[in-house]
Amino acid sequence: MRLSSRYCAAFVLVFLWTTIYAKDFENEYEIIDGIRIKKESIVTIKEQDDKKREKNGRSDLDEGEEVSEEDEDDDYDDDEDDSDDGGEGDLETAKHLPTKCHVCRLLAVEVENKLTKIARIRKPRETRPPIYYKEELVMLRVTENICDAMTKYSVRAKVPFRYKRGVKSIFRKQIEEVTKDSRIQKWVFATPEEDIDDPTGEIRRLKEQCYEMVKETQKLLIHWFMKAQSRDLTKWLCAKRVLVDDDKGCLQVEMPRSNRVAALRQMKEKIAENKTTSASHEEL
Repeated sequence: MRLSSRYCAAFVLVFLWTTIYAKDFENEYEIIDGIRIKKESIVTIKEQDDKKREKNGRSDLDEGEEVSEEDEDDDYDDDEDDSDDGGEGDLETAKHLPTKCHVCRLLAVEVENKLTKIARIRKPRETRPPIYYKEELVMLRVTENICDAMTKYSVRAKVPFRYKRGVKSIFRKQIEEVTKDSRIQKWVFATPEEDIDDPTGEIRRLKEQCYEMVKETQKLLIHWFMKAQSRDLTKWLCAKRVLVDDDKGCLQVEMPRSNRVAALRQMKEKIAENKTTSASHEEL
């Protein structure tokens, strides 16, 4: 008798606990399209509308504000149309990329970009990068962790130069397009984030090969900085030294403007203007 009463008491306790827990569980979750979602993760339509109205209001206020030349230039580059660039391209082709030419050219560009932030200008030049004060420590600081910048690039397979800085991968864009109107605030994907941003693994290889090239060329970079700054770094380092016995095809194609910092982009534009002017004079 005592045993049966104990069983009854235990059953009542389990039943009460289950009932209370089930109510809490139901209050915590909501079923959307057959999927049980935490209510905390759900953004209501009203909240979305409020956020959109707030965002639109801010953008209207910001229209009259002055935009710095550098920010304006960055916005122009980031808004370029990438719809016809073909994404990451064929996976089989991507396995053999990047080439040594790609790595060297991007390394040269990132060295020039970082120098504008670290080095002290001794002599500015209108259509070419400035001459900096010759300080060996500067180049050591420039090459330190410089290859981390390679993760800022994405693959654009059908443009002349296949690596573009400061844009999202096609895979990332497609995911954002599909989920932009979802009521779920935070999506968790089975695919790792790095695979979404670099689905072919090409950018990871670019970074790894960059590290190897920095080890091989650090003395050359210091020599250029101390004794040959007047020479174009891409030609001096890549064409005449690193790629002597390798393909130099990528050095001849146009690079996306966003790969360079704003100050260096303006210099490239002036070079193009000068070439156009000189060509028109020759015709006359």
